[in-house]
Amino acid sequence: MVTTFSSLPVEIQRQCLNYLDTAALKSTRFVSRALSDIAAEALFGVATLRFTVQSANRFSGLLQHHVFRRYIRQINLETQWEDNKNPDDGCYVHPPPGWWRERAAEWTSARPPNLHTLVLDTAYACVNNHCSALGLAFNEFLSRGAMDSLTVKHLQDDCQVERPKLAHSSTKLHKLHLLITTWSNDASTDLDIEIRHRHALFNMYLSATWLEPLQSQLTHLTLHCNTYWGIYPRWQPNNLHFPNLKSLAFGKWTIAHDWQIDFITSHGPTLEQLVFTRCPIMHASRLTRRQVHNLWSERLPGTSRSGPPTTNHFSDLRWHAVLRQLASALPKLKHFSMGRGPIDRVDFYKRAHCADTGFADRYSQPPTIDWSRYVIFDSGDGPSEWREADAERGGRYAIAEWEDSRWPERENDADVKRRVRFPDCLQDDQDALEELLRTLRARWWNV
Repeated sequence: MVTTFSSLPVEIQRQCLNYLDTAALKSTRFVSRALSDIAAEALFGVATLRFTVQSANRFSGLLQHHVFRRYIRQINLETQWEDNKNPDDGCYVHPPPGWWRERAAEWTSARPPNLHTLVLDTAYACVNNHCSALGLAFNEFLSRGAMDSLTVKHLQDDCQVERPKLAHSSTKLHKLHLLITTWSNDASTDLDIEIRHRHALFNMYLSATWLEPLQSQLTHLTLHCNTYWGIYPRWQPNNLHFPNLKSLAFGKWTIAHDWQIDFITSHGPTLEQLVFTRCPIMHASRLTRRQVHNLWSERLPGTSRSGPPTTNHFSDLRWHAVLRQLASALPKLKHFSMGRGPIDRVDFYKRAHCADTGFADRYSQPPTIDWSRYVIFDSGDGPSEWREADAERGGRYAIAEWEDSRWPERENDADVKRRVRFPDCLQDDQDALEELLRTLRARWWNV
C-alpha cells in the first residue's frame, strides 16, 4: 500500500510545510483543500508588527479578519534601526504618533483567540518614539492575551517604557526570556561599570518588575546580558524562588559566592535544564569601597591622579566543585551545558552580535570546559575591568590577559600573585563535567 502525504500524521505534515517559502505556502493553501488549514497556520502563525504605517495597516487587517486571526500563535514586535549601529542615546520617552494610537485602539477589540507567545525585539538602543510606540502595543497584548511565553530582546537598562505592571496583570506567563542590553558611553567607556541605569536594573527593576510577580508560575527562565553582571552590577535573588521552575539559562552571569550556587540548587525538586553561556567564576578581584559595599546609588567621588583605594578579594569556588554539587543537588536535571558562546570582533560605535547569537543558540550550545570559565575583576586597570583569557589562542597563551594585568601587589606579594593567576585545574574541571554528563545520561536511560 502506497503511503500518501495526506495520510501522514498531521504533525509530520506541519513539519514538512514549515520548509516551504511564503509563495509555496500560498499556493498550497489555494490548491489543496486537505492542506489548506495547515498552510494557513504556517502563513499566519507568526505575525510581525513594526513601527511603520504600512506594517500597522497590514497588522490591523490581519487581526480584523475573523478567519486569519485565529491562526496567530505568536506576535513579534520589532523596531526599525540600522543593524550595525550601537547608538549611545539615552531613553527619552516621546508619546507615539496619533496614527499609531488609532491602530492600537483597533487591536484591543480584535484579540487573536489562540495567541500564546509575545516577542518584543527592540532596537539595540532606545529609539525614542519607537520605544514608546512598541511599548504601547507590548503592554496591550500582554495584558489582554492568555500569554504563555514572553521574550524581550534588548531589554534596555534605562528604558522607562519596558517596565510592565505584571503584578497587576491577569496573564499567566510560564516562560520568560530576557536579553538585557546595557547602555554604554562610547566617549568614556571606563565609567560604564558605574552607570546608574545599569545598576538600577539589576538591583531593583529586574526582580521587582519581572521576576517577583511571576515567581509562582514560571517554568522556564532565561537571563542573558551583553555585559557581565551578577557581582557588579549586583543581582541578589534574596528570597526569590520559583517553585515550578524546570529550565534556567544564564548569560554572562558572574559567580563568586556560595549563595549564588545555593540559589540554583534550591530549585532541585523541579529543575531539569541548566545552561551557562559565558558565565565565569570571578576567582580574584580588586574592588573599590563603592563596589565592595554596592554603593551604586551614591554620587561618584571626584577623580584623583592615583584613583580610589582598592582591596583584594578572592573566591575559592572552582568549577569542578560546583559541577559535582550540581550533580548531587539537582536530582531531576537532564540537560546541562556551559561554554563561552560566540565571540565577535567589536568595533568602535558598532554593536556586537555575539550576545544575540548566544541568546538564540543557548539550548543547542554544547557543554565544554574552555578558557572563559574564570575571570578577574580589576577596577584599577584600563577601560574594561573584566580581565578575560584569550580564548582564541588557547593553551598557555590563553592567560595572556592575566600576564599583562597591572595588579600592583603582584610584584611584591607572592600570595597575591599566586591567587590572581588563572586557576590551574583544567583536568579537574574536565573530569567533573564528564562525571556530570554521565550522570545525566544515566537519568535519561532510566526514564
